[in-house]
Amino acid sequence: MPERVGTIRVSSGLLPMMGAKAQLGRLFQPEDDAPGQAATAVLSHGLWTRRYGADPHVTGRTIDINGQPHTVVGVVRKGFSLPRKVLPTLGVVADGDIYLPLPLAADAATVRTREDYNIMALRAPGVTVAAAQSEMDALTASLRETYPDVYPPNGGLTFSVVPLRDQVVGEVALSVVLLVGAGLLVRSYARLQQVLLYRPLTQSGARSLFVTMRSDGGDARGLMTATTAAIRALDADLPIYRMQTMAQRVEASLAQRRFAVSLLTLFAGVAVILASVGIGSVLAYLVAQGTRELGIRLALGATPAGLVALVLGQALTVTLIGAGVGLAAAWALSSAVSHLLFDVSAPDPMTFAVMTLIPIAVGALASLVPARRAARVDPLVSLRQE
Repeated sequence: MPERVGTIRVSSGLLPMMGAKAQLGRLFQPEDDAPGQAATAVLSHGLWTRRYGADPHVTGRTIDINGQPHTVVGVVRKGFSLPRKVLPTLGVVADGDIYLPLPLAADAATVRTREDYNIMALRAPGVTVAAAQSEMDALTASLRETYPDVYPPNGGLTFSVVPLRDQVVGEVALSVVLLVGAGLLVRSYARLQQVLLYRPLTQSGARSLFVTMRSDGGDARGLMTATTAAIRALDADLPIYRMQTMAQRVEASLAQRRFAVSLLTLFAGVAVILASVGIGSVLAYLVAQGTRELGIRLALGATPAGLVALVLGQALTVTLIGAGVGLAAAWALSSAVSHLLFDVSAPDPMTFAVMTLIPIAVGALASLVPARRAARVDPLVSLRQE
């Protein structure tokens, strides 16, 4: 039966660099990067188990991907994945089920028509993010000088060095900003519904009147019809407009705030989900990368509870940094929603405190799975894998 799966094209060096090892067969080799080679594929451990029943003879088998035959050359070991938060893909792939080679034409280094690639790299020991960014800036300047018609001197090409942890920090910060905004509007909306203001008619100075009536029988439509007829009998030329039930007037008066509350609440919820997935994905990858270190710690006497505390500590550190950044940003941007607030100050301490705690709690919960996985590391297996 056909199945929709996620595919990711990678160069031959990416999977080994990210710590992948072959459960069966092999990973991609440099010759797979050359154009004109036979189409090959490497299966994820999950797809191999789910789709092919962990068949030990799956290597060498031909599978159809979008109508094109590919030869399976390997299966990656259990526990390895490249989720979207680790490798941002350009399409809608959440996780890679099948890895395909990324053959580049011989003139790829000079042709400027196809540049939608994600680049991942490991920094050499001792190289800071600032130093790596400086090197990329120099590369950018060189390309702009070499290809001025393609890359304008003041834009068109940039390289940003973004560590994986920084991605999580950004997502947590965004969730805090959206949650604070939604919290302020929700509190304001709740208070607005509880407040009614009255002024004596003699103090208003208005030349037009709004008349409020109540129907004993609850027939609002009938009352509106009878009222219109009575006014017409007194003055046929007197305009009657905006005749509504009280429920309709309240609904209309709160529509803008309700829409803003709903929109920000939706965005805040999405941001929390993204932050949760991001923290879990990146941390799971980092735990997998540190399998050898965790195995050594266990071999030297570390307890599973200690490993859980270590992994959770790493996650909470990243989450707290993101929450701090988001808190500062929300405080600076709170004035943007001040015109939508009622009886709530824009920098409301209670709202800021409660809404900042939510992504911190979510981050801790999202980290439990990789933390518990770390506690079950077998020292012998982890050391043998290296």
